[in-house]
Amino acid sequence: TNPNYPTNPTQPGSDRPVTGDNSNIGGNGSTVEINGGEFSCNGSGILYVDLHAANLNTTGFTMTVNGGQFKNANADAPVLVYDDEGNTQTSAVLLSKILKGGIYSKKPVQELVAFGYHIEANTDSHTSSAYPWRVAANSAEGAEVSISKPGETTVYSTLAAFRDATNAGNTFAGYTVTLLKDIDMAGINDWKAIGDDGNEYDNLDKNFSGIFEGNGKTISNLAISSPNYWGAALFGYVDGTVKNLTISNSSCSGIGGNAILAVMCGGNVTIENCHLIGCSVSTSSSSGLMISYVLSAETAVIKNCSTDANSSITSTGGYQIGGIIGQTTSINTLEITDCVNRASVTGIYGIGGIIGQFGNNITNATLTRCKNYGAIQLTTHTIQYAGGIAGVIPTTTSVNTNYKFVDCENHGTVTAAPEWPTFNSCTGGMIGYAYQNEYVSLSMKGCKNTAAVGSDRSIYSGGMIGWHHYAAGTGVFQYTECTNTGAITATQNAQQGNHNAGRAGQLVGCSDNSHDNSTNCVLTGTASANGVTKLSGEEVN
Repeated sequence: TNPNYPTNPTQPGSDRPVTGDNSNIGGNGSTVEINGGEFSCNGSGILYVDLHAANLNTTGFTMTVNGGQFKNANADAPVLVYDDEGNTQTSAVLLSKILKGGIYSKKPVQELVAFGYHIEANTDSHTSSAYPWRVAANSAEGAEVSISKPGETTVYSTLAAFRDATNAGNTFAGYTVTLLKDIDMAGINDWKAIGDDGNEYDNLDKNFSGIFEGNGKTISNLAISSPNYWGAALFGYVDGTVKNLTISNSSCSGIGGNAILAVMCGGNVTIENCHLIGCSVSTSSSSGLMISYVLSAETAVIKNCSTDANSSITSTGGYQIGGIIGQTTSINTLEITDCVNRASVTGIYGIGGIIGQFGNNITNATLTRCKNYGAIQLTTHTIQYAGGIAGVIPTTTSVNTNYKFVDCENHGTVTAAPEWPTFNSCTGGMIGYAYQNEYVSLSMKGCKNTAAVGSDRSIYSGGMIGWHHYAAGTGVFQYTECTNTGAITATQNAQQGNHNAGRAGQLVGCSDNSHDNSTNCVLTGTASANGVTKLSGEEVN
């Protein structure tokens, strides 16, 4: 129908079921609706839409396929939408969700499927041999996922169907996606993340921006193996909210960017009340047990998330390994609150119970009431930094950065590699290594370490920080009402050459130029270096 050309005829046998020049098919208010009929061609597509910007005004233009039989003799999908420059599907934004029915000789393109509909096998015995695919409305019966916003609700039969819709370009911004039941993913060995751009996260153009309401449900037995593809998890890129979800008895292995819950979180993101039980990550580079990266975020909130003692993350060769998050970088406001790690964390550099490494360019980072109970274990490498809460604060930040640790606790051992490193092995109850230049300030208030930190293979060990590396600036690191009751150990490394002997302190193991200040701290543990033990809070040289 067209208000300007109400009698526009169909032309059977042409490559367009409705045809005309650009103006009469694409004028304001035009509607193309296909409810039935047989359509076939030998070319690149049956529905061809010319979106020439100079001649076609698509304001109010709609197209819907409710039914019909669509056959294409070549390898292309039978329904494609092109613009006049040969770009397909996603470039035709106004016409990208047109399919609500019909049967097809080739699998339709996911980007063209309307909200609330899905692609499935055609089971009709009379038509399935020629048309093995159909588009059908989602059914509420047995559905795993519901999608809603005021005035609009639909369901997806499976979590994978929701994933496919996301990866086809639907961000679900403004929608609440609710998990309706516990899901056992046993037998699904080729899981692709919800929000995976298909290009190892170089583009970040497939993202989930809505609210994923886990609804207190559990996803179990998710097994992901990604030996040749960077980045793997349940979710890919999240710039919305994921909350109230438990994942159990699940694993992820790969070359990097591996996690159980999400590969990347950015934008304005919230991860809340998510829990891992009996989960494991095995990786060869930067990864986190729950989240691999938090990056390029205006505000990132991670709260009330946990891992249990039957979970673990192990890296054989990568940096930035964390019990909750692997690495954070380029964030205006980062808030991590009431997160608990009980999983063991093993890696070679920048490993921590909550965060492996703070990256560069973070304006404000606040960790409140975060706790680690898991064993933090370094393995052999030339540079080794590990902390009960965070492994590393970076060395090259160029924006004013304020780190705050409030009422954080470490109860898990933090241990250096069993063999001598060739350079530094720094272990801390809170942070392994912290770099200070003119941009960085750090404060700890009410923080507590009760665990053994360091070993006879640690060079610098501290109840709060292993090595406070001062480079520039006039500020100090402030410690207020902090407590250490753990045994802090460091030993001289005979293979270090001209490096200093081992240093241990109940607050800081090695503090360059004494840019540290403490107030009302209680230090009742021990500090041992090179066989000498002291009960005071003074650095042992």
